Parts: sequence; structure tokens; C-alpha cells
Amino acid sequence: MRYALASLLMLLAAGCADEAPRPGRMYVPGRGLLLTIRSEMKYSGGGVSEMVLVTVSRDGKTTEEKVVEREESKSSSVEWSELELPVDVAASAKPGCVAIAMKMSRLAGGNSYEDDKGEKAGESYDSATGGPIADSQAPLAETQEEFRKTMKEISFRAQVDEAGRVVSFDVGGGTFDEMKKEWAQAERDSGKRMRQGQKDLALRFHSFGVFSALSDAVAYLPPDDAQPGRKWKVHRAKVFPYHAYGYYMLTNGCGYAEERATCKVESVERTAGGRVATVSITGRRVPKVPEKGMPRRVDYMPTTGTLRFNLDTRAVES
Repeated sequence: MRYALASLLMLLAAGCADEAPRPGRMYVPGRGLLLTIRSEMKYSGGGVSEMVLVTVSRDGKTTEEKVVEREESKSSSVEWSELELPVDVAASAKPGCVAIAMKMSRLAGGNSYEDDKGEKAGESYDSATGGPIADSQAPLAETQEEFRKTMKEISFRAQVDEAGRVVSFDVGGGTFDEMKKEWAQAERDSGKRMRQGQKDLALRFHSFGVFSALSDAVAYLPPDDAQPGRKWKVHRAKVFPYHAYGYYMLTNGCGYAEERATCKVESVERTAGGRVATVSITGRRVPKVPEKGMPRRVDYMPTTGTLRFNLDTRAVES
């Protein structure tokens, strides 16, 4: 089976404080932002099955033979989600940081399928309309109430440093509060405290990629004097996935990756809204920390992308 993970994020200015943001900073107290995230998991190709045949000879010797069967298929499917979160940026008591608070204003999701004959089917739900995304798609009925509860209950908080990196975070409400209660009970029963890193990883696995998006939004920003042809290197020691569970399964238990990438300003366009730089991104992400005893399944993942950044409003347009 072949898989593709893709995410698109936008961080648009929704209003600014009187004081202009300092060069290089995205998150400034008093500045209103809207974070938009779309994540997709694509499945295509076919499947692989393995059998082990064991035979015993007359003299008692045992032999094993592995039989691998690969089935190719033209069928494909896509699972996707889309979120919109107003971002509230405030001063923080933590030195060199700002405090960020978010709740979802819109949540949509769905799936689509295409069989070997090209027949298509799908279902979806959008909280903005209360129905499916398109007339041709059936409503994703079983998740509508879950979506409404999630939007009402779940809140996100983070501390972000001057470089835009998320240095601490927390999720509250709904299933997250239940998860924390279970951790506390497990600690009381065992007499051992969970490491903070374990808790952070568990929270990231279920937080819709929100904290990954906050980090990605500033990871590839061009300098203020960006000109076509300008290049720079990006090194990120820990990059967390959007679709955390899918990533965990694909990589045999890796929780994050180390990234090395090269960015290049392809063009700077003057628009009515300001100068917009188009930046190409190429590199690779190396999965880290596989589950103990599990063989490494993925050596690295090629990373490619395009960033459109408004140099005057400092908004990530796509």
C-alpha cells in the first residue's frame, strides 16, 4: 500500500495592534490571526501479505519459507480534515515568549473513495453549513455530534518563543481532560510519574496538528529584504506530524522527525495587499525514536512545498 501525507496551512492577519510587529516575528501580543489547517491521508496502489510455510522432514528437520504476495490495484481513497482557529496572542510571564490561546471556529472532515472502475463515492461534514461539502457527497452523519462537541469543549494553549517555536503547550476539554485523569490514576496506581515528554507526545497525537501548524507557519519565513534567488538553510531538530497516528503506524512507532531543508525565493510579486514572496522548500525529514524492538521502516521522507508570504503584512497566505 502506498501512502501520502499532505498538509496545507494558512495564517492570515485578522487585525493588528497599533504597534507594528518587529521584523521576523509572526506572533505579537494584540495581533489577531486566523490559523487554517487542511490535512490529508491518501491511500493508493495495493496491498502486501506475508505467509510463513513450515515443513517438517522425515528426519525431524524443520524448514521455514516466507511467501510474499503483492496485489496492485487502481483503487484509492482519501481521508481529510480542515480546521479554522482564531489565534489570540498575549504577553507571557515566561521570558522571551508570548502566550497563544485558540478554539476552533470551523471543523470539517470527510473521506472519498475511487474503485478500480473509476466509480467515486464519499461523505463529508462541515460545521459552517451543517451539511456535506458538496451536493454529490453524503453527510458524514456519525461524526456530526462529535464535531459539535469538539468545537464547544476543546481549547488549545501554547507558549511560543521569539523565533516562533512552540516551547510548551496544553489541550483542555472533552477527551483531553479524560486522558489526563487516566494518567493521574495510572501514576497513583504505579507510584511512578510519567515523563513530561511522554505527555507532550500523547497530547500532540490527538490535537489535530494544531501545534505542528503553529511551528510550520514560521519555519520557512523569508528575510524582510527577500529578493528572487535568495537561498537559506533550515534545520529543525523535532518536527511533529499533523496526522500523528498515521505517521506512527507508517514509521513503526516514530513520534517525530529531524528536518534539513533548503528554501529559495522564487519571486516577489507586488499586489494590492502588499509584496508577496513565493518560497520553494525542498529537503528531507528523518523519522526519529522508533518503538523499542521495532525495525526501522522509513529511512527518510522527501519534503517539498511552496510558501506564499506577505512581506508587508507578515501573513502566511498559503
